[in-house]
Amino acid sequence: MTDDPLPSLEGFLMFVNTGFSAKRPVGSAVELELCEAVALPRHQSGRGEKFSLLFRGPADPPLSQGMVRLEHAGLGVVDLFLVPVVSTRPQECHYEAVINREAT
Repeated sequence: MTDDPLPSLEGFLMFVNTGFSAKRPVGSAVELELCEAVALPRHQSGRGEKFSLLFRGPADPPLSQGMVRLEHAGLGVVDLFLVPVVSTRPQECHYEAVINREAT
């Protein structure tokens, strides 16, 4: 990625159902799949964007809540704050990132 540190929702939509490598500060990388990218209600001003990204990964090793560097062959490198969310499958972990930014 170059000047813009984070793609728009449309930029992420192109990579739904594809793999990302989550780089952890300690230990090996964890492979995640972007399984959902959805728009959230817009800002009151009507400018900017708000969206959610949902990733799926293995239950072991789980990622802790916090900043994670994600690498993708087509998207490049992005740093996101991932939060673990409840998964209905014991062999999977889900992580959510919510992006909320004003237009510049």
